[in-house]
Amino acid sequence: MRSGCTQGDGSGLCDGGRDHYSAQAGIDYQSREPVFKPTMRLFASVLCHAWEETDWNPDFNVKAGINIRSPYAEKRAVQIFGEYFHGNLPFGQFYKLRAEYYGVGINLSF
Repeated sequence: MRSGCTQGDGSGLCDGGRDHYSAQAGIDYQSREPVFKPTMRLFASVLCHAWEETDWNPDFNVKAGINIRSPYAEKRAVQIFGEYFHGNLPFGQFYKLRAEYYGVGINLSF
């Protein structure tokens, strides 16, 4: 799969026109049956992503938690989740450094 930067001219090229290649695979799960209340559902996801720039060392990201949707507006929701990451840092010049972390998060969708 080819990925790159999108510039104002729509060329999709960055770093002097050099192509960047990556591969990714993932799976998402959301429970069909509500838990606790009709607007609450469990979810989980796993993502594996590898980049040419990091010698194809894979990054793993795992999230699991609960999704609470508004009964009045379909797109409004709150996600409360735990997260695990093991892979390369996504910060420019540090992308070849490896990191591992656990965390908790809240995602608000309006």
